[in-house]
Amino acid sequence: MKLPRIACLLLLVGCQRAPTASDGATTGCPAGASGDWCWVRGRPLAVTGDRELGTAFAIGAEGSFLRWQQGAWAPARVPTPRTLTSGWVGGADSAWVSDDHGSAWRLDGATWTEAPAASPIARLIGTPSGAIWAVTTGQGEVHGGATGAALLRWEGGAWAQAMEPFKYCLGGDYLIARDGSAWSAGLTCDGGGAVAAVEVRRWDGAAWQLVGAPIPGQGWYPTLERAGDTIRVTATGAFAWDGAQWLSILPPERDYPQGLPASVTALWDGVRFSLVPRAIGCEGAFRLDEAHAWCFGSGRVFREQGALWVSTLTDPFADTLGAERWDQLPPALWAGGDTYRAWGAGPTEVFRVRTVAGSRPERYDGARWTAVLDVRASDVHGAGPDDVWFATEAGPVRYDGRSYLSLPIPVELASGELTGVYALGGGVALAVTDRALVEFRGAWRTLHAVPADWRIVSVAGSSPDDIWLVQVGAGRSDVAAVMHFDGAGWKQVPVSPLSGFGGPRLATRGGATWLATDGAVVRLGASAAPVPVDRLSLGADLWIGADALWLTTDRVARRHAW
Repeated sequence: MKLPRIACLLLLVGCQRAPTASDGATTGCPAGASGDWCWVRGRPLAVTGDRELGTAFAIGAEGSFLRWQQGAWAPARVPTPRTLTSGWVGGADSAWVSDDHGSAWRLDGATWTEAPAASPIARLIGTPSGAIWAVTTGQGEVHGGATGAALLRWEGGAWAQAMEPFKYCLGGDYLIARDGSAWSAGLTCDGGGAVAAVEVRRWDGAAWQLVGAPIPGQGWYPTLERAGDTIRVTATGAFAWDGAQWLSILPPERDYPQGLPASVTALWDGVRFSLVPRAIGCEGAFRLDEAHAWCFGSGRVFREQGALWVSTLTDPFADTLGAERWDQLPPALWAGGDTYRAWGAGPTEVFRVRTVAGSRPERYDGARWTAVLDVRASDVHGAGPDDVWFATEAGPVRYDGRSYLSLPIPVELASGELTGVYALGGGVALAVTDRALVEFRGAWRTLHAVPADWRIVSVAGSSPDDIWLVQVGAGRSDVAAVMHFDGAGWKQVPVSPLSGFGGPRLATRGGATWLATDGAVVRLGASAAPVPVDRLSLGADLWIGADALWLTTDRVARRHAW
């Protein structure tokens, strides 16, 4: 079966501490706070709005909801710790949102109240008249589509079923036109399950009637949009209904700006392509009108001001100084953009690898980034400015403060591709391959051989006599084991909770090693109780700052004060 491309936006489950309106959109832990996880970056995860009504808003994790008012984002506390997935703003005192558990919330005046439905709500739909509709979830079927879904309308303080959605092969978008009629669009498939065309239908009071002929050659999930009195559908191309047929209008792909410099990307904002610096890491954009456009990414929101994009939310993490920022640089976050791994010893001595697939490692000297090796790397870690190690496609490389020295692992010890490095100090380092942990202390030796069908996912430690690693079962297994080396031998250490899913991560500071696993952060080798945290996303990293634990991904950062 040939599937269409799917545009996805990662939504992360929020932290345990619920934000207040005074928190703003990205706030660190209050001074002296302890015992709770606090957002530092990452709550707003999408920006959208209603162009006809002139409203714009941002939604995201932990009930984050911000409305654009008088040139600034005004937070409004939704009473839920869940991730918000859709919304609509009708005016200063009228708004709706839904969360990732299928609940709907209504703002009436200054009060948010839950508006429960009989079935979980997948998406809210606002209308030009101010009426609110909702699409409920259903049971998925082969080739996509769903049964048991419903279209609801908010009437008299309760949800009333309006009609059943049309069951497309794949997808299904809905819109309420200015005249109050309901429209839907989705993909049809042939007998073998391959995408055939986009169909648009309109409810006539008794059934979904086909509007115009099916539009062939459209592999992207279709979306519907109002443009005044005109209905548009966008899939691979874009089309407008003229009352008799679907007329092709300029597809966004054909209008993509050409000849852009490498430092700039173009994002479709719903009206046109906006040119955005790659460095700010934007993933999507929304344009309300000629004077108001925003892009969002890495939990931040930027506003277009002429040729510039300016942050519209405070970013406490960017202002972190001293030991919190430089003693152990948080991976995959500080540099922004597509940084995958990073390590730094000070403001003028930072190293990074830019993508998961690997790129040439770079060094930041306080003014600019410069490639330091003409080979792709997948990891970087250091014990000081003169003891930095890289995992490259050609093997481990060490920087001694003056030059870069290649130290290849003997083939008989490698047991697979080099995936990570860890500097223990004094020129001693660990290298992780598919099936082994090897140590360099003047020469390479195998320190730990991984059993068949297992792999190492993280390693850390304070010295050659205090090394920890996590190994997990291959494939989709949730089996994981924590191992400790005391200089004489390895021992498996029981840890609870422990999960192989989500990529368990280790970090060491001051002789103490911590493990971030599914649902908790645990100090290893100590009797301290686990620190609970909501389910981690894949690729989360653990960092130990001077006075806090940090969990970071390329989109979010969370901090737990001691």
